[in-house]
Amino acid sequence: MRSGSKSMGTKSFRSQSIGSTSTVEGTNNDDVFRSLLSAAYQHNINCIVDVQADDNCGFRVVAAHALGDETHWYQVQMDLIRWITNNHALYTTMWRIDRATIEETLARLNCDTSSAPPQKWMNMTTMRLTIISNYNVVLHCFTPNHRTSYTYLPLLSEPIPDDRRREIAIVWVNNCHFIQIFMHPNYSVPPI
Repeated sequence: MRSGSKSMGTKSFRSQSIGSTSTVEGTNNDDVFRSLLSAAYQHNINCIVDVQADDNCGFRVVAAHALGDETHWYQVQMDLIRWITNNHALYTTMWRIDRATIEETLARLNCDTSSAPPQKWMNMTTMRLTIISNYNVVLHCFTPNHRTSYTYLPLLSEPIPDDRRREIAIVWVNNCHFIQIFMHPNYSVPPI
Protein backbone atom coordinates (compact mmCIF):
# COMPACT_ATOMS: atom_id res chain seq x y z
CA MET A 1 0.00 0.00 0.00
CA ARG A 2 1.26 3.45 -0.73
CA SER A 3 0.30 6.79 0.64
CA GLY A 4 -0.62 9.49 -1.82
CA SER A 5 -1.52 13.13 -1.76
CA LYS A 6 -4.56 14.26 -3.71
CA SER A 7 -5.41 17.85 -4.49
CA MET A 8 -9.02 18.96 -4.89
CA GLY A 9 -9.40 22.63 -5.75
CA THR A 10 -7.72 24.56 -2.95
CA LYS A 11 -7.86 21.70 -0.43
CA SER A 12 -5.37 18.87 -0.18
CA PHE A 13 -5.65 15.71 1.81
CA ARG A 14 -3.77 12.51 2.36
CA SER A 15 -5.45 9.17 1.93
CA GLN A 16 -4.39 5.55 1.75
CA SER A 17 -4.76 4.24 -1.78
CA ILE A 18 -3.96 1.39 -4.07
CA GLY A 19 -4.09 2.33 -7.73
CA SER A 20 -6.41 5.14 -8.67
CA THR A 21 -8.67 6.79 -6.16
CA SER A 22 -12.12 8.28 -6.46
CA THR A 23 -12.73 11.39 -4.41
CA VAL A 24 -15.44 13.47 -2.85
CA GLU A 25 -14.58 17.06 -3.71
CA GLY A 26 -13.14 19.09 -0.85
CA THR A 27 -13.22 16.31 1.73
CA ASN A 28 -11.05 13.51 3.00
CA ASN A 29 -12.59 10.27 1.72
CA ASP A 30 -11.49 8.39 4.85
CA ASP A 31 -13.67 10.66 6.98
CA VAL A 32 -16.58 10.51 4.53
CA PHE A 33 -16.50 6.72 4.25
CA ARG A 34 -15.97 6.22 7.98
CA SER A 35 -19.00 8.41 8.72
CA LEU A 36 -21.16 6.25 6.47
CA LEU A 37 -20.57 3.18 8.64
CA SER A 38 -22.43 2.34 11.79
CA ALA A 39 -20.86 3.86 14.90
CA ALA A 40 -20.52 0.28 16.20
CA TYR A 41 -17.72 -0.33 13.67
CA GLN A 42 -16.13 3.10 13.05
CA HIS A 43 -13.59 2.86 15.88
CA ASN A 44 -12.40 -0.55 14.63
CA ILE A 45 -11.18 0.76 11.27
CA ASN A 46 -7.43 1.04 10.91
CA CYS A 47 -7.25 2.03 7.25
CA ILE A 48 -9.65 2.77 4.40
CA VAL A 49 -8.67 2.14 0.79
CA ASP A 50 -10.84 3.66 -1.88
CA VAL A 51 -10.23 1.50 -4.93
CA GLN A 52 -10.73 2.83 -8.43
CA ALA A 53 -14.39 3.62 -9.05
CA ASP A 54 -14.78 2.05 -12.49
CA ASP A 55 -17.81 -0.19 -11.93
CA ASN A 56 -15.52 -3.12 -11.02
CA CYS A 57 -14.79 -1.76 -7.56
CA GLY A 58 -16.15 -4.83 -5.73
CA PHE A 59 -13.86 -7.12 -7.71
CA ARG A 60 -11.03 -4.64 -7.15
CA VAL A 61 -11.46 -4.90 -3.36
CA VAL A 62 -11.39 -8.71 -3.50
CA ALA A 63 -8.34 -8.57 -5.80
CA ALA A 64 -6.52 -6.19 -3.46
CA HIS A 65 -7.18 -8.41 -0.43
CA ALA A 66 -6.82 -11.85 -2.03
CA LEU A 67 -4.28 -11.24 -4.81
CA GLY A 68 -2.43 -8.22 -3.43
CA ASP A 69 -3.30 -5.78 -6.22
CA GLU A 70 -6.62 -4.23 -7.21
CA THR A 71 -5.61 -4.21 -10.89
CA HIS A 72 -6.17 -8.00 -10.91
CA TRP A 73 -9.96 -7.49 -10.73
CA TYR A 74 -10.51 -9.42 -13.96
CA GLN A 75 -8.54 -12.38 -12.55
CA VAL A 76 -10.99 -12.41 -9.61
CA GLN A 77 -13.88 -12.67 -12.06
CA MET A 78 -12.18 -15.54 -13.89
CA ASP A 79 -11.35 -17.30 -10.59
CA LEU A 80 -14.97 -17.06 -9.47
CA ILE A 81 -16.30 -18.32 -12.83
CA ARG A 82 -13.89 -21.27 -12.64
CA TRP A 83 -14.95 -22.03 -9.05
CA ILE A 84 -18.66 -22.01 -9.88
CA THR A 85 -18.13 -24.11 -13.02
CA ASN A 86 -15.97 -26.68 -11.20
CA ASN A 87 -18.23 -26.87 -8.15
CA HIS A 88 -21.66 -26.59 -9.75
CA ALA A 89 -23.04 -29.49 -7.69
CA LEU A 90 -22.34 -27.62 -4.43
CA TYR A 91 -24.52 -24.76 -5.56
CA THR A 92 -27.46 -26.91 -6.61
CA THR A 93 -27.40 -29.62 -3.95
CA MET A 94 -25.65 -28.40 -0.80
CA TRP A 95 -26.51 -24.70 -1.00
CA ARG A 96 -29.80 -25.19 -2.89
CA ILE A 97 -29.17 -22.34 -5.30
CA ASP A 98 -31.38 -22.54 -8.37
CA ARG A 99 -29.99 -22.81 -11.88
CA ALA A 100 -31.26 -19.35 -12.91
CA THR A 101 -29.35 -17.70 -10.05
CA ILE A 102 -26.18 -19.60 -10.96
CA GLU A 103 -26.52 -18.56 -14.62
CA GLU A 104 -27.18 -14.93 -13.62
CA THR A 105 -24.07 -14.96 -11.41
CA LEU A 106 -21.93 -16.40 -14.21
CA ALA A 107 -23.26 -13.78 -16.62
CA ARG A 108 -22.55 -11.03 -14.07
CA LEU A 109 -18.96 -12.24 -13.73
CA ASN A 110 -18.32 -12.34 -17.45
CA CYS A 111 -17.33 -8.73 -18.08
CA ASP A 112 -13.86 -7.67 -19.16
CA THR A 113 -14.49 -3.95 -19.61
CA SER A 114 -13.46 -1.34 -17.10
CA SER A 115 -16.81 0.41 -17.40
CA ALA A 116 -19.34 -2.25 -16.48
CA PRO A 117 -23.11 -1.77 -16.59
CA PRO A 118 -24.93 -2.20 -13.23
CA GLN A 119 -26.02 -5.75 -14.11
CA LYS A 120 -22.31 -6.69 -14.14
CA TRP A 121 -21.44 -5.16 -10.76
CA MET A 122 -20.47 -7.39 -7.87
CA ASN A 123 -23.48 -8.62 -5.92
CA MET A 124 -22.61 -9.93 -2.47
CA THR A 125 -25.93 -11.75 -2.18
CA THR A 126 -24.98 -14.13 -4.98
CA MET A 127 -21.16 -14.02 -4.84
CA ARG A 128 -20.26 -14.24 -1.16
CA LEU A 129 -20.27 -18.07 -1.09
CA THR A 130 -18.01 -18.17 -4.13
CA ILE A 131 -15.56 -15.62 -2.71
CA ILE A 132 -15.19 -17.34 0.68
CA SER A 133 -14.92 -20.79 -0.91
CA ASN A 134 -12.54 -19.95 -3.75
CA TYR A 135 -10.15 -17.83 -1.66
CA ASN A 136 -10.73 -19.65 1.66
CA VAL A 137 -11.21 -16.35 3.48
CA VAL A 138 -13.38 -14.82 6.15
CA LEU A 139 -15.51 -12.17 4.47
CA HIS A 140 -16.78 -9.16 6.41
CA CYS A 141 -19.42 -7.23 4.46
CA PHE A 142 -20.23 -3.86 5.94
CA THR A 143 -23.04 -1.50 4.97
CA PRO A 144 -24.05 1.86 6.42
CA ASN A 145 -26.85 0.05 8.25
CA HIS A 146 -25.20 -2.25 10.81
CA ARG A 147 -28.26 -4.53 10.68
CA THR A 148 -27.29 -5.55 7.14
CA SER A 149 -23.58 -6.06 7.84
CA TYR A 150 -22.50 -9.69 8.08
CA THR A 151 -19.50 -11.99 8.43
CA TYR A 152 -19.20 -15.11 6.28
CA LEU A 153 -16.90 -17.99 7.22
CA PRO A 154 -15.31 -20.51 4.85
CA LEU A 155 -17.67 -23.46 4.59
CA LEU A 156 -15.50 -26.05 2.91
CA SER A 157 -12.31 -26.09 4.97
CA GLU A 158 -11.15 -26.98 8.44
CA PRO A 159 -11.09 -24.08 10.90
CA ILE A 160 -8.17 -21.84 10.05
CA PRO A 161 -5.74 -20.90 12.86
CA ASP A 162 -5.68 -17.18 13.63
CA ASP A 163 -2.11 -16.77 12.41
CA ARG A 164 -3.00 -18.18 8.94
CA ARG A 165 -6.50 -16.78 8.56
CA ARG A 166 -7.05 -14.29 5.75
CA GLU A 167 -9.87 -11.81 5.92
CA ILE A 168 -11.53 -9.52 3.42
CA ALA A 169 -13.35 -6.48 4.76
CA ILE A 170 -15.50 -4.76 2.16
CA VAL A 171 -17.92 -1.87 2.51
CA TRP A 172 -20.85 -1.08 0.21
CA VAL A 173 -21.39 2.70 0.18
CA ASN A 174 -23.86 4.99 -1.54
CA ASN A 175 -25.53 2.01 -3.24
CA CYS A 176 -22.91 2.15 -5.97
CA HIS A 177 -19.37 1.66 -4.68
CA PHE A 178 -17.27 -0.79 -2.69
CA ILE A 179 -14.29 0.25 -0.59
CA GLN A 180 -11.64 -1.82 1.13
CA ILE A 181 -11.03 -1.49 4.86
CA PHE A 182 -8.46 -2.88 7.24
CA MET A 183 -9.49 -3.38 10.83
CA HIS A 184 -7.55 -3.00 14.07
CA PRO A 185 -6.58 -6.27 15.81
CA ASN A 186 -9.34 -7.87 17.90
CA TYR A 187 -12.02 -5.78 16.24
CA SER A 188 -15.77 -6.30 16.54
CA VAL A 189 -17.16 -8.22 13.61
CA PRO A 190 -20.61 -8.11 12.07
CA PRO A 191 -22.86 -11.07 12.96
CA ILE A 192 -22.14 -14.43 11.36
